Amino acid sequence: ALTMLAVFDLAEAVAGREAAVLVWLATGFTVPLIPHAWMIFPELPGALLVAWGALWILETTERSPARWAWRGILLSVLPWLHTKFIVFLAILGAALAWRLLRRPRSLLAFTLPVAAITALWLYSSYAIYGSFDPEAPYGNYSRIYVLTTNIPHGLVGLFFDQKFGLLFYSPIYLAALAGAYLILRRTETRFLGLVMITTIAAFVGSTARLYMFWGGSSAPARFLVPLLPCLAPLMALAFAHARHVVSRATIGLGLAVSIS
Repeated sequence: ALTMLAVFDLAEAVAGREAAVLVWLATGFTVPLIPHAWMIFPELPGALLVAWGALWILETTERSPARWAWRGILLSVLPWLHTKFIVFLAILGAALAWRLLRRPRSLLAFTLPVAAITALWLYSSYAIYGSFDPEAPYGNYSRIYVLTTNIPHGLVGLFFDQKFGLLFYSPIYLAALAGAYLILRRTETRFLGLVMITTIAAFVGSTARLYMFWGGSSAPARFLVPLLPCLAPLMALAFAHARHVVSRATIGLGLAVSIS
């Protein structure tokens, strides 16, 4: 519920309420969020933190250093949920730090918890497994099954596999392609767009290295759940700019198929 509230707020801030309602429907009532909403995997709490991070990037209201310290603490939880979520912390953390460059007190309040908690995360690996390598818990698995040569196989599987692919169940997410172009055209959303597209590319590329793109015993597109908030502003702009009868019909059909 909190994740979908953040997704709605993010879409509304970018493209207005009507588009936000459509994004809320397209994201909250389709695969992969629906079947993972009650499953015990790290992806959904990860999606919540990513959604909050995206909202903070877009926010223009001045916040106190104490508020930024809490935000740093919350974002630093990401790698503790799963090692691969370090990608989100790195990109979102760097983007937020960039926004705070002219507010040194808030910047320090934000970055200190991030640095301290990330250092503790690395030390926890050393304390338990004798190595600062965060992939140490997986033993030889990473060296055998997490390879850059798996990326083409992983990309096709993540998006097009008939049993676990995102677009096979939810073609409405194709609207994000048009939204990626639109978000970069607008000056007020360009920075957010660059951060979201970079995050999507980095996380999908990193995840596609894993041979087991289907995510084990899980519902479809489990690994893409944390990326849904990054797709929300892109889809919102695509929906808001769909004014022609053909584009509206296409979006309506895609939404109906995805919800069904």
